[in-house]
Amino acid sequence: MQLLYFGIKEPEEFDNDHWSHKYRGWLDDMVFTYPTAKASLDSRMRFFRFVESRAS
Repeated sequence: MQLLYFGIKEPEEFDNDHWSHKYRGWLDDMVFTYPTAKASLDSRMRFFRFVESRAS
């Protein structure tokens, strides 16, 4: 939803429900105009990776 809020469209190759390593890398490399937007995405990614590590 955050990407939609900022008008960022995912590339066709990532338009699915699977968060591949390549997709996560794309998100990690995302550049925003506002530093708080990047901080928010980084926080979400840390949480995602934490949950993923506990589920494995």
